[in-house]
Amino acid sequence: MGYNVPMTLPKFGHPWVNETHTPVYFYEPPANPDPAEYTRFLERHEAWLAEIREPFAFVVTPQILTQAQRKETAASQTRRKIYEAKYNAALAFVITNPLLRGMVTAVFWMSPFPHPYALFPSQDEAYLWAVRMYR
Repeated sequence: MGYNVPMTLPKFGHPWVNETHTPVYFYEPPANPDPAEYTRFLERHEAWLAEIREPFAFVVTPQILTQAQRKETAASQTRRKIYEAKYNAALAFVITNPLLRGMVTAVFWMSPFPHPYALFPSQDEAYLWAVRMYR
């Protein structure tokens, strides 16, 4: 990995987001994220998106969320949809378990994102796809 391009993208500014390869960002939350910190992350994500004026991509390594966090995520995604549709060039999920990857794929077929997305067994594959989609 080494795709570093000077960008005018605003700093995300949350410890769960690795910004070393912008315009591709890595979302790497801890296992069992603290509910209050998860809320702060979603709030920061929404604020960051409101500042965006150029394309970006995300590589996401999801973690297990509580029912309340899943509900909070869904509400946040609804609010972010207009920005995501306009500026998100790619959303790559890293899901190492093939069975889980298949289940998540089925969910996304029923409720797709407004931008390109794909699931991968490794972070390297996800990153390479995100870079290709960004360009």
